[in-house]
Amino acid sequence: MPYMKNIMVAATFLDFQVNIFFLLFKPRDGLRLLTCVYKMELQTLYKELSQEQFNCDAYVESLARKANTANPKSPLDSIASAFKDVSSDLKVLDMHLKKKERLIEEACRKVEGEHWEMVALLLEKNEKASEILSNLTKRFTNISSGVTFLGYGLAKADEPRSRLVEKQELIKYFAEFLSGGQPLSDVISNKTKQFEAAKAIQQLSLIAEELPKNEYGNVRKNIMKTYNDIERILIGEFVSALETGNISRMKEVANVLSPFRGYSDCVSAYIEHSQRGAFVGRDIFFDVKSLSEKNAVTIREIFHNPEHVMARFILNLYTDRLLKYIEDRLSDRSDPERYLATLFEMHTRVTNLSDELSRLELVSDSSYLATLRGKIFQSYLETYPRIEEEYLQTKFRLILDKFYSSKGHEKRQFSGISTISELKREVQAAITAKTNIQFSSSDLSSRGEILLSEEAVVIILQESKQALKRCHVLSYPNKRIEAIASHSELLLEAILSNHLNYALDIGIQSIPLSEFPKGAQPPQITFYDTVHLGTNIVHLLGKHLADVVLPMIRGSAYEEQVMDRKEAIVTSLEGKFQMGLDRSISAIIGWIRSTLQNEQRKADFKPENDDQLAMPTPVCLKVSRFMEREIGKIKTSLDGRNLEAVLTEVGIRFHRTIYDHLQQFQFNSAGAVNAMLDVSEYRKVIDSWKMPSVLAYFDALYALCNLLVVRPDNLRQVRSGELLAALDNSIILSFVQLRTDFKTSKLFQNL
Repeated sequence: MPYMKNIMVAATFLDFQVNIFFLLFKPRDGLRLLTCVYKMELQTLYKELSQEQFNCDAYVESLARKANTANPKSPLDSIASAFKDVSSDLKVLDMHLKKKERLIEEACRKVEGEHWEMVALLLEKNEKASEILSNLTKRFTNISSGVTFLGYGLAKADEPRSRLVEKQELIKYFAEFLSGGQPLSDVISNKTKQFEAAKAIQQLSLIAEELPKNEYGNVRKNIMKTYNDIERILIGEFVSALETGNISRMKEVANVLSPFRGYSDCVSAYIEHSQRGAFVGRDIFFDVKSLSEKNAVTIREIFHNPEHVMARFILNLYTDRLLKYIEDRLSDRSDPERYLATLFEMHTRVTNLSDELSRLELVSDSSYLATLRGKIFQSYLETYPRIEEEYLQTKFRLILDKFYSSKGHEKRQFSGISTISELKREVQAAITAKTNIQFSSSDLSSRGEILLSEEAVVIILQESKQALKRCHVLSYPNKRIEAIASHSELLLEAILSNHLNYALDIGIQSIPLSEFPKGAQPPQITFYDTVHLGTNIVHLLGKHLADVVLPMIRGSAYEEQVMDRKEAIVTSLEGKFQMGLDRSISAIIGWIRSTLQNEQRKADFKPENDDQLAMPTPVCLKVSRFMEREIGKIKTSLDGRNLEAVLTEVGIRFHRTIYDHLQQFQFNSAGAVNAMLDVSEYRKVIDSWKMPSVLAYFDALYALCNLLVVRPDNLRQVRSGELLAALDNSIILSFVQLRTDFKTSKLFQNL
């Protein structure tokens, strides 16, 4: 360490001072004075140099300051002289410490040698002690083997003698029974000899069973009477010990009684006594667990066959306490929902109880508790599938009926869209077209109301999920998958066939006819919402099947069967979706066609005054606003490819309607401008759809209308434009013929 070097330097310096004192003073006085000075300087120098944070630079600075203070007139000489003195002192001190270091090293080597001599001596003594211990161990082993052999020989020699003594006693007792006496009467009354009497009478009973009944009937009778008396007394002793909680006495009596036929009565007495006042809480399952866990310890202490006794103990709890409790809870079947919920709860709680008892290892056979549970619920599980199926059918129907009631709709038997109803609809459309008589479809619909409910379907799926949980737990393993498949059929029937299919049939019939009388109001079409809700319902059902149903039947033949059944129904419903959408589009286009035919004036496209303000015609604006409203509904209700397909179909039909409508008029220059403005307005509506394929039709129609405006000598140039070049000449000619100057200007020659 740093301060040790400092001390060595200081010590060398002090050694130098000692020599100076002996030269200046008498030995005795010099020694006394030297000792005093030595102590003072050593303490001062040691205190200064032994500091842990000793700084050499600071020490040098301190010496310089002291030298400068001593001789301020020549500070450099003073500092040099001081440094020389200190350097000399430190060298002397270093020599002195090295000398002491050598002395200390020699002393250490001497102590180390003495230590190794002592270690060698101890090793020698330890070796001798180990040898002595080994000899003693061998001698002890030999003596122990001899004692064991001697004890075994003595026991073996004594065993025949003990058996002979026992046999002698049995012969003595049997001889007394032959003479008609009661040889064990005095032993029975003596509590200290009751166990001896019990052992003797047990062996005599076995002997008596081998005797002929005719010759030894009385002997057998007397032996059995004594046997029963001793057995009764011992059982009484056990019960008394049981009442007082004397476990050691109970253990002694139980061991003696174990070969007796009344041993089971002893076990029954314990079981009955242990359950007195035990079931006072509200949770019988907790009481059963705590009681079993508590008595398992006591049973192991008392009985020599604790597993058998514990099995009987649990059997009594299951078939007596739990069975009566469950029968009381499941006695009322008037409410199937509550009955099924209670059955599931009871079965789950008994299963959890059995699992907890199995973890405690109270019985050796792991299937024993499962067998007891099966016996408790056997009668309930046999009738469960039928009750569950009837409940689900009723519950699904009630959920849907509640929804229809909230809508004020009375569901009726409806066979769907038949050929007769289709013929009737066509006849009505034809009559409307000829006579302007509008037929109402309110008798076939629910006044345009949507008879679909996601909330009702969600409730049905929740009921299904709960039922599947019950089915997975309460169904027999060999019938579980079949029951789940049957449940899936009920679910598909309720949601797709009974609810969605019915709503589609009613929704299709509520769609207005495609023919409208003059002045008819815009149709109120709600089938889009039916499609939207129907699609959501199919998605909900599909997710439920994928997440809940299919994992339970994965890998079985029923998995494919359920999915095929679902796809078949959905495919059938998709046809009705398409039919309803087609009729909805027809109603939209029908109203537009009727409005254009009845409200578009010839003067709109052939005005007498060419100076009137050019703007879209009123009927065009009316049709455009109607189309925007209907398309908004369609976009809200549909998405993806369905939306794209419907918009494409509407756009094509709308284009064809406008095209055919314009073909019915003659156009002068001002009227042609109005026609172009109308087509431009229609094009704005289509442009908002973001459907380039449909927009191309209206671009071409706008270009055709441009033929009605251009100068005759520019027709050929416009005809060769990009949009019109691909069109057939007959189409171009049909539009050019609509110009009022077609014949006068001989426009045919300009094409």
